[in-house]
Amino acid sequence: MHGQKEADENVVQYCIQKEQKDKYLTYLKCYLDKEGQGEACLKAAKINNDKLQACIKSTKKEFSVDEKMADKAKQFPDFDIYKEEALAAGVEGSPTFVVNGVKIEDA
Repeated sequence: MHGQKEADENVVQYCIQKEQKDKYLTYLKCYLDKEGQGEACLKAAKINNDKLQACIKSTKKEFSVDEKMADKAKQFPDFDIYKEEALAAGVEGSPTFVVNGVKIEDA
């Protein structure tokens, strides 16, 4: 919904959670506290950059992230990384709060 910058950050966070899970909350707290200063937060959380970049490249390819973001035919391009989970939980838009596969209403 917020363009390539948001899509890129979503992929970064996906990859950190996937491959360096123990560092994710440190990264996220820094990212939120420092108003999106991702590079500084990657260093602060001691994220392995080689591992992160490899994951970003393979994730963007697997889910066609950049191609979907470039498709101007859709107002809100598909971001399919968590598509199966979103469909299963009945997610239809943002924000939606899901805990352990259960959509929380009026959160």
